[in-house]
Amino acid sequence: MFEDADIDSAIEGLIDAICFNQGQVCCAGSRLLVQESIETRFVTKLKKRMESLRVGDPLDKSVDIGAMTAPVQVERIRDLMKRGFAEGAVIYESDGQLPAKSYFLKPALVTNVSPANTLVAEEIFWLVLVAMSFRTPEEAV
Repeated sequence: MFEDADIDSAIEGLIDAICFNQGQVCCAGSRLLVQESIETRFVTKLKKRMESLRVGDPLDKSVDIGAMTAPVQVERIRDLMKRGFAEGAVIYESDGQLPAKSYFLKPALVTNVSPANTLVAEEIFWLVLVAMSFRTPEEAV
């Protein structure tokens, strides 16, 4: 049985993996396979942790997430998110405000997806974490 401390520790590792270079690298941990028996608890705790992420000036040491580098990238991600949503994805973004200037997007958690969903199939260079559940290790593979 997974204890809450195990889940909390996994979430911190996951936040580090997806936030590495703001997800703008090929090795960002942007896919999550979570055991179905703990999915609800895990996703609830992950959303709570995402609420504490701060978006803003990347030179401010209290900020977790800075701006994107170009408006074309912001539009690409918004388009992918719209397509994934139209295909049935559930998209969670924390409440907080985004700075008015520059190219900011909120980090997102995507659930309720199949492997064929655009948000699973496409590599997204931003903080978009796609979560899928599994029942058995064989199913996960």
